Amino acid sequence: MTDEQRLSQLANVAGRGFIVNALFEGGLQAMLLLQSLLVPRLLGPANVGLFALAMAAVNVGFTLK
Repeated sequence: MTDEQRLSQLANVAGRGFIVNALFEGGLQAMLLLQSLLVPRLLGPANVGLFALAMAAVNVGFTLK
């Protein structure tokens, strides 16, 4: 196998990995959007502030990660 063939194979694998990661991240973002719309509706006005505080804490955790 030549160097060009190895590089071509590596580029194909990297491209597939990028697509899989992009789809996973897109699905995750869609679920987070659905959660942020659905959960407050189910909780009602009394608990929306607590939910917002919890979401802020999770976002800080993701940022620090």
